Amino acid sequence: PDIQERLVNGSDYPLPAVNILIRTSTLAKQGYLTTEERTLLNEIYDYNPLLFDIVVKRTIRLPGTERKLPPSVFMVNPQLGI
Repeated sequence: PDIQERLVNGSDYPLPAVNILIRTSTLAKQGYLTTEERTLLNEIYDYNPLLFDIVVKRTIRLPGTERKLPPSVFMVNPQLGI
């Protein structure tokens, strides 16, 4: 848990724009996403791959749990001095 305070989101762009690299079907089969989340994420991908990148990171969870990355990962960390 104490490492979560040090996590910072960073885009892997342009990798999210390469459709074969991130397979929502695999994430759903492995339990990281629900079928409904997969469908919605695919729609987002078709609209904006960069938006998809952050939404998928905010949506995935540890399989069999509701444990996700904390919201603080996706916000400006004051310790970075930005």
